[in-house]
Amino acid sequence: MPSPHRRSFRIAVICAFAVSLQAQAQFSKVFEVGERDGSNTEFSQENWTSDPAPGSPTLLDDHFYIAGTYPAPIGIIASDEPTANFERALVPSDPVNVIHFNLIVEQALPTAHIRFTTRFIGPKSGSSHNVDILLNGIVMQTLSSIDQSTDISFIVPGDNLALTAGENTLTLRRTGGTPCSWISIDHVKLEVDPTALRDQDEDDLPEYWERDHLLDDNDGTDASSDQDNDGLSAFAEFQAGTDPRNPATDGDGLLDGTETITSPVLADHDNDSLSDGAEVNGSPATNPTHTDSSPTTHGSFPQTAS
Repeated sequence: MPSPHRRSFRIAVICAFAVSLQAQAQFSKVFEVGERDGSNTEFSQENWTSDPAPGSPTLLDDHFYIAGTYPAPIGIIASDEPTANFERALVPSDPVNVIHFNLIVEQALPTAHIRFTTRFIGPKSGSSHNVDILLNGIVMQTLSSIDQSTDISFIVPGDNLALTAGENTLTLRRTGGTPCSWISIDHVKLEVDPTALRDQDEDDLPEYWERDHLLDDNDGTDASSDQDNDGLSAFAEFQAGTDPRNPATDGDGLLDGTETITSPVLADHDNDSLSDGAEVNGSPATNPTHTDSSPTTHGSFPQTAS
């Protein structure tokens, strides 16, 4: 198998209810298999067959076990399965890796956020791969046309993932792509923030969002506050996907609350290489919703952020 490509591209896929990967959410690691070092040498060559569940916690197969308690015939596993029992790549004849792990009651909550991180490395030169990431058999993310070393990280809400106090499974499944090829795995990590979607003050702002934006999930009045004086309440900013502490979230110089014909999270609404603020404040002003950028006759435009 060839060495991993040197280039690596990061894909940050975040669902509608997810938070920025830079935000200070209260995630704790559930498990990590392998190290993020651009190599899969700690793993073993796949066995070129699809192994039925539940597999074995002591043999190289499609099923890898983290320490915990599992239904018979697996039983209690005192320590994680040896890393060498993890198959290093997804291939057409052996397209699945399943990681079995436990959650405790305090983690397996419908208010949880789940963060998944992996790095695919060294796909066969010229090959392309489609991969599904599943938790408890439910697809969390579909990745298409992976053709080079790629970092993957995304956050999803746990309320539809059948999280269980006890055994859960994470599955990496190659669903298609170039025949007679492979895509290797550098590492796999899963984290949980159990109370991310909790709303203790019943102001319709989830805990993770209040926490990440320095609000208080015990203060129901802060949903109506306007911390950045941009004309949007905190609740309106949550709905719009804007930053309640940045009056011009997209950096175009226009207040979030005044961007009514443009998007407060898109700096160049018409994709003409001029920011919305530059068009509105130009001399003469041009229409930020039209690519021709001709002088506007459409009346007033949004207020400029100070």
